[in-house]
Amino acid sequence: MFGMLALLASGLSACTQQPGGVGGVQSPTTPGKVTVRYGPYTIPAATPTRMGMIQNSFALNVKRPCTNCYITSMQAGLITPDGANANVDRGLWLHHMVMMDSSKADLCGWPLGQRFFSSGNERTPVNAGFPYGYPQGGAPSWTLIYDLMNMNAQAKQVYITVEFGYAPMNTPGMRPITPMWLDVAGCISASSVPVGTRAGTKFTLRSTPFASPSAGKLIGIGGHIHDGGVNLVVKKNGQQICDSRATYGGKPEYIEGPGSLEMPGMPHLSEMSRCQGTREAPVTPVARGDSWVIEANYDMTESGPGGHMHMEGSTPHPIMGIAIGYLDVGADA
Repeated sequence: MFGMLALLASGLSACTQQPGGVGGVQSPTTPGKVTVRYGPYTIPAATPTRMGMIQNSFALNVKRPCTNCYITSMQAGLITPDGANANVDRGLWLHHMVMMDSSKADLCGWPLGQRFFSSGNERTPVNAGFPYGYPQGGAPSWTLIYDLMNMNAQAKQVYITVEFGYAPMNTPGMRPITPMWLDVAGCISASSVPVGTRAGTKFTLRSTPFASPSAGKLIGIGGHIHDGGVNLVVKKNGQQICDSRATYGGKPEYIEGPGSLEMPGMPHLSEMSRCQGTREAPVTPVARGDSWVIEANYDMTESGPGGHMHMEGSTPHPIMGIAIGYLDVGADA
């Protein structure tokens, strides 16, 4: 609870009220895609000992891609005002972002609404696959939490983007998905975990057990970790059902550029694998009361992916271990 209160305190002190409504289409009649832009946000300049950061700030009443629709896919991005991609090669990070729908209850007890989408700088796309989508009625309110980093000696202005796929609410055969949030720091915490004395070692962050509140099918799930993370394992009743693994430097934009005040030429986390199923062959059936645990494995040794752990003064930046799954609640398990 203290972690949640700290997050709320820090976030509300930097809270922004953004124009709400729809950034795409109202009551679409055909499937489609639309990119919604959030911002602009100005990230402070970095110094030789500290990255420029916007930490866990809240944007209230942000735009949705559609009304009376199903959201069928989501992928986050970061751009500069001219529309160019903003990534590590330009000294800019979408450190993490979370979107929540205040009209729905969160399975894990988060009090501000249902957390339905989260991304780090790896920007992993989420695609539920037919016949699944996240339903939207006429007037829910969305909140965005955003955490951005700048490794340049100058302040930088950026926009967060999310590309949404959507389908009309009356699409035949569609079924709603319900997001399930799992977090090594607990259901209602700030999610960040201090590295502390674990810097320079290999270690595992493990969540407390979470009990499924209802039965159904797990359609897909994937992990979010920070630099230094090797993988995130999802377990149901003690049995591994997903191994979400990290890739580093898989694309040129995930290599630090020459203007970086951190470590030019260093590859960073660029992808997290997902476990994806279908209605006929889900990742796993879910029974009411099933016990869920996630384990985030980190390697902060000098030769590991976290050997260059980002520093703020003399303290490594906190890390995370999160998984978001999507459930077909009530489906025959």
